[in-house]
Amino acid sequence: MISYNKSFYNKHKIKVTDEPLVSRNEFSYKEIKKIECWHSELQKGKFFTQYKIEKLEQDMNVYSDNPVFCNYLITAYNLSNLTNEALSLAKYTVKKFPDYDFGKISYATAAFDNSDYIIVDRILGNPRSVFNITKEELIHESLFFSYYALCIKYSLKCENSIENANKYHRMMWEYDANDSRTLAFSDEILLHSFKLNYEIQHSKSFRKVEVKAKKLDDQWRLNPFYHFPEIIRLLDYDTDQERDKLVENSQVLSDELKADYIACLKHTLYNCASDYYNYEDIIPAIHIAYILSYHQVEDAIDPILDLLRQDSEFREYYWGDDFEEYFYPILFYIGKKYPEKLEKFLFEPHRDTFVKTIIFEVFSQFILFFPQRRKEYEQVFSNFFSYCINHNDAGILDTELLSFMMSDIISSKQSSYINLIEDIFDKGLINITICGTKENVLKDLEKEKDLDYNRKPIPENLTEFFDQSYLNRYKRKPISPETLRAYEQMINPSDPYDIMMMDRFSKLMSFNRNQEAPPQVQPNHAHIKANKKVGRNDPCPCNSGKKFKKCCLNKTKHHQSSIDI
Repeated sequence: MISYNKSFYNKHKIKVTDEPLVSRNEFSYKEIKKIECWHSELQKGKFFTQYKIEKLEQDMNVYSDNPVFCNYLITAYNLSNLTNEALSLAKYTVKKFPDYDFGKISYATAAFDNSDYIIVDRILGNPRSVFNITKEELIHESLFFSYYALCIKYSLKCENSIENANKYHRMMWEYDANDSRTLAFSDEILLHSFKLNYEIQHSKSFRKVEVKAKKLDDQWRLNPFYHFPEIIRLLDYDTDQERDKLVENSQVLSDELKADYIACLKHTLYNCASDYYNYEDIIPAIHIAYILSYHQVEDAIDPILDLLRQDSEFREYYWGDDFEEYFYPILFYIGKKYPEKLEKFLFEPHRDTFVKTIIFEVFSQFILFFPQRRKEYEQVFSNFFSYCINHNDAGILDTELLSFMMSDIISSKQSSYINLIEDIFDKGLINITICGTKENVLKDLEKEKDLDYNRKPIPENLTEFFDQSYLNRYKRKPISPETLRAYEQMINPSDPYDIMMMDRFSKLMSFNRNQEAPPQVQPNHAHIKANKKVGRNDPCPCNSGKKFKKCCLNKTKHHQSSIDI
């Protein structure tokens, strides 16, 4: 009685064994010795000399009724890079021995090595299952591993699908987690993921805008004259009573008070941009922006937007993770009355990518709040896509921005310009590690959505700008237990397979700074800058697809000796 992995069978209904399936009585003693000898040679995985190949060819001819020798010779051809010979012999073997399962997988492997992927796909079958190539109830592990190894290779090479590759690799892992083939393919999948992301980041179509700060008017440096200095002093309030007094005095704005606020905004911005101060020094500018945007003061829009025309370092220094929380309601109120001002900002060159993502989010929210104007707001997205497709503008074209825009398009179900979305993907202007593939995005757009679910609350009065009580009005549906479990699994995986892949990832990424790099990877550059700064809202360098602040930021704080970039 041949034993098999029963736990694996209970889950997948596949009986896999590592015991021989063919009785030794079927072969002569000399034939068995030949098989054992060649099997031992092939296990070494080394290049076959011409002499050894000729000897194996002789044995194949002597034992012409034994398909094992054909299979061994195919493997020897592949090890010696004789791919055409391997493919020819594989065709012959499948024709002569149609029921020989190893011949089928060898044929598929030889076809793969010759880039004949149509044959590979046909032999592997759809949906993928090892039973596509065998009718046997009991399968030898060599056939099992060979089949799913080829499934993984096909997924990575032809489908560029890490997801499918992981699915087939999980089959290997669940059968034998410690098998060398299982471990080798875990590394191959991870390395392919690195390579894919590297190719995206360094492809000719990949674009990243160089952010440049707007030069401010030197006149803003001068201390302004204020009509209401007592109100200006309240901008930097310390107590709730002072805050309430500021709100009360700002419910109605006289022309003089508007002028005071605008002058104070300009002066504060100039000082903070010229020489970085403490975080609190920018607070008056934020409070002024709250007041002036709520009242939709047109003369204040450009000075408010000048806060956003500074470089990324300015944004990160003064607001960090709180930037969106501060500026989303400000931009919403500005764009509600003056959408053309925000759209114009989107086409300004060398502006911060993250700022533009917030503006696009605002426009997607306008679609949800004001559906009667959907066509007008969707036009903002389609205009931007059209410009990026037709203009190679280094100051505008940004792959990360276009990729982050996809989530806004999906959340507001914008399907009126599918052709432009497809063109953006086809031109290679999307980082699929951020938003997924074109197929993923189009599939999400087809799903039925409760658009009210995606609406973000906004302040309804000036008080709510300051106390942020409007955030309590989220109309989120209760999250299902299944979704909560999936999210928890993503953040803190408990699945042993995911933990194993994370462990392999850590080992691949590990590098001892006290040791020299191996000669084959020793950099040629005289100096490589270490610890390149990653912004909180940039894609995480670990390629998870999340923003840095949502992923590895806290880890790097505790591990200051991060890998050199």
